[in-house]
Order: sequence, then structure tokens, then C-alpha cells
Amino acid sequence: MSTFALLRLGGKQSWRERRAFTVLFFAVLVAVASSSSVSFFSERLHLAMAEQASEFLGADIALQGSVEATEEQLTLATQQGLAGTRIVEFSTMLAHKEHMLLSQVKAVEPHYPLKGQLRIQHEATGPEVTTQAPAPGEIWLEARIFNELELSPGDSIKVGSAQLQASAILTHEPAQASAGMMALQPLALMNLEDLPATRAIQPGSRITYRYLWQGPEAAVTKVKQLLPPLLTPQQRLVVLEEASPPLHRALKQAQQYLGLTSLVAILLAAVGIALSATHFTQSRLPQAALWRCFGLSQRQTLTLFAWQFLIIGGVASLLGVGLGWLAQQGLFYLLRHLMPATLPPPSLFTALGAMGVGCALLLCFSLPQLMTLSRVPPMRVLREQLQPMPTQA
Repeated sequence: MSTFALLRLGGKQSWRERRAFTVLFFAVLVAVASSSSVSFFSERLHLAMAEQASEFLGADIALQGSVEATEEQLTLATQQGLAGTRIVEFSTMLAHKEHMLLSQVKAVEPHYPLKGQLRIQHEATGPEVTTQAPAPGEIWLEARIFNELELSPGDSIKVGSAQLQASAILTHEPAQASAGMMALQPLALMNLEDLPATRAIQPGSRITYRYLWQGPEAAVTKVKQLLPPLLTPQQRLVVLEEASPPLHRALKQAQQYLGLTSLVAILLAAVGIALSATHFTQSRLPQAALWRCFGLSQRQTLTLFAWQFLIIGGVASLLGVGLGWLAQQGLFYLLRHLMPATLPPPSLFTALGAMGVGCALLLCFSLPQLMTLSRVPPMRVLREQLQPMPTQA
């Protein structure tokens, strides 16, 4: 009998004996549903948190140090097709009339930021506006600086030796992952072209040079591998996992907890599959002997019953993936106030992986019993006391 004929016969037998597979069906359904729901939830949450971390970093990868990047380092990023921008950070006094305030100053290039958005207000009570970096001659200040220095939008402020126009109130700025102690200081954002005129950087000044890069995932991974040997002792490579360590740790712990919960459900489902397979095997010994009398070999008998299990397992796996999707959607709905507004969709490989878990459990815990069915002697049709040949494990 051909494989296709065995498949067709197995399908008919599965439909005819569907009630006998009830426990097996629901065991696989629970295993796949629990596995897929956790996988969907973890993947979508990880992608959302990674996107937030990239905004917190301002890019996909960053090079930070107290010295400027070498030509070799910049060439490596360019050769891999990464788009980049440069930031110079330092602390200095901002002055307006008789008022002075120590502030953190970021000098950025026009296409800053690579990821995330800058938001400003032109008036204290005005709406927020999304925009790019300030133009030459302008500086954007946080509201605290306006209050401390008694400034109004449009006033002139002294930064080192340069006079710049405080044209807007800075309300949101990405790339805050490595501010360190300077994060306690109010922030001022200026154009990098105005930096030489300020003369704020002198020998001995504490300066942080940051190079932000963005590009395809494969290119970013390549740079992560090739750049570390080129780093000087004053430099370090900042990746998304280091952008927000508390967020990364919380996400990792949540994934471990959910994975443990899924593992318990899978183990219980495995016990259900094993018990169901044992019961099915004991009740199908006469039928297996009858198929042997009809001329099926041991291999064909094993294939016939294996097709039945795979058909039931496949249907249960498909339904389990759908149930897992609904479960994680419900979980995100319950936690909607704690989650990002938009969540990226999961990949198809996650669903296939969950279905693979169900099929693997089904085969591992039912195959020994199916091999017992394939070893039933044809004479058992006449003598029920005959037992199958023992299976060598």
C-alpha cells in the first residue's frame, strides 16, 4: 500500500475514531496554546522594549568615549552601510544678565536624532512640535533653565564666548542612555557648527564624544563584532542591552517567569499525551492485528497509526496557535496601561516553533506505544492472549 493510500486511510480512521483522541487532542492543544501564547507575548514585548531602548540610545549602536573616534572606526561603520551622527557633550555655565546656571550641553549635527524624536515648544503654554536639531545660532533649553535664568523664548543667552538665541523649550530628547551624572543637570541642545565659537572646550575639559549609528540588523551585528578590537582604553561600545539596564533585566526576568509557566503546562500536557497514547494502544491491539492480516507490514502499520496521530496533532496545533494568539492579545489588553501604545507583530517562525513543540511532544510520548502496535502478531485475531513483541528502547 502506498504512502498516499495510508495517509488517506489514516485520515478516515481519525475522523471515524475522533472520540478516542479526545484526551490526546486537548493535551496537544494545551501544550501548543501555552507555548505559543508565551512565545507571542515575549517576542512582541521584546520587540517593543528593544524599540524603546533604541530610542533611549538614539540609534542601533553607539560609540562613546572621552576621545574622538579614529578614522579606522568611522570607515568601518561607513563600509557596513550604517548612517551616523556625532554628538559632543560637556558641562558649562549658561549666563543671562546676572544669572548663571551649570548645564549639560549637547552639540549635535543637523540630522540628529537617528531614532526617536525631538519635541519642543515655542511658548510655555504652546503645543509640542516634533522637529530636527536646532539651526546654527539657536539653542534649545529645558524649561528649568528658562525658569532659573528668567528667560523667555527668543532671548539671547551666553554659552562660553558665544551668544545664542534661546528659540525653543526642549520637552523631549532621546539618546539619554549615557548621560551619567550629567543627567542631573538641565539640558541645552545646540548645533555642532556653533561649538568652536563658544570656546567652551579647553585643555582639561571633561568632554564626551558620542557617535550614533543606525542601519540593517546584519550590518549592526557585523560592526558589533569588528569594532571592539579597534577601541581605545577611553572608548566603549554601547548596545541596546546596555541602553537601559533596569529595563533589560526586568524584561529578561519576565521572560524567564513566563517560560517557566509554559514549561509546567507543557510537562502536564506531555503526561496527558503519554496516558492517552497508552490507552489508545491497548484498545487498538485487535485492530492492529486485523490490519496485519490484511497484509500490512510492521512498517505500514506503524505509518498508518502515526498518520492518525499526526493528523490529530496537526489540527490541535493549529487551533492551539490560534488560542495562544487570543490569549496573548487578552494579556496585552489587561496590561494595556503598562505597555507601549503600539506593539510590533510576531514573526511566523514563532507560530511554527510552537507547533513544532506540539508535534515533538506527540511523537516523543506516543511513538513507543505506536511501535508496540506495529509489532502485534496477526495471530492475535484468533488468540487475544498473544502480546506484541517487546520494543527495544
